[in-house]
Amino acid sequence: MHEALTNPNGSATNGADGTVDVIQPRDLEAERRSVSSRLTELADFMKQLEEEAAAALRSEVRRRNTERSELQLELDAVTRDPITPYLTERDLRSRDVARLRGALNEVRQRQQLLIGLEQRQSEEERLAGALLVEGLRGRLRELNEGNATRESVISMISGRFSSILSDFGFPKLNNAFIDSRLIPYARMVRYDQIGSSGAMTLLSMAWQLAIFELSVETGAGHPGFLLIDSPQKNSKTGDRAEWDEQTVVSIVDRVYRHIIGWVNVHRESAQIIVVDNAPPPWVDAHVVVRYSGNVDEPPYGLIDDATS
Repeated sequence: MHEALTNPNGSATNGADGTVDVIQPRDLEAERRSVSSRLTELADFMKQLEEEAAAALRSEVRRRNTERSELQLELDAVTRDPITPYLTERDLRSRDVARLRGALNEVRQRQQLLIGLEQRQSEEERLAGALLVEGLRGRLRELNEGNATRESVISMISGRFSSILSDFGFPKLNNAFIDSRLIPYARMVRYDQIGSSGAMTLLSMAWQLAIFELSVETGAGHPGFLLIDSPQKNSKTGDRAEWDEQTVVSIVDRVYRHIIGWVNVHRESAQIIVVDNAPPPWVDAHVVVRYSGNVDEPPYGLIDDATS
């Protein structure tokens, strides 16, 4: 048996028995071309497989889409009758909601317009009050220039006193005036003999307000503020014909409207402080402080340590 060994250069080698076999060198270039050809064939084959798989997938997708469309049509046909009325109702409610929203926006716009108008009206009333005050001051200057007498001053206070009682809604008001000694009268009766403690309270308050208001308006001497304590004092202890509950509520409301209306015009030159246990609810915006009357619930009172 002969055995030949070859090296990469294709040289001959000796066998075991001393014979020499010559081995021809391998054609590497041919093998490379063969491998390259096979790789190209494999690539083409893989591409063909991918294209076939993609085509099969597209076909399956189309088939599934067709099935889905058919099923959707069947579902629509089955649910059309029971669901359509609800869809119609939904559309109607949607239109109602849109219409109501439009109406709400219109209401809001009108509300803003009303607020603007109210503000303008308040400003006009303030200006009108200022003009009235200026007119009164002018009248006072004329009186001062003409050496106004005591009688003319008392007449002015008397007129304001009667006007304030009218604003209060004083029951059965007539012949309200201030006499030459500056004592108030109503119904031709002196205030402290009127027979009703509630009426006496109103007469006293109107008397004080008349003097204070005219002092402020005419530039006469005054402390800058007026303190009214318990304007509703004795309002429910008078004659029943005059002081039923409805009358009391009306009078208290009108008293506050007069005071607030006057202060709104003269807020820069005067202040009126009212101490009241039960003011009308609508004046809450003007309440500065509330006292509890209970030492365990501050603020207790105007003087915190006056608890005895």
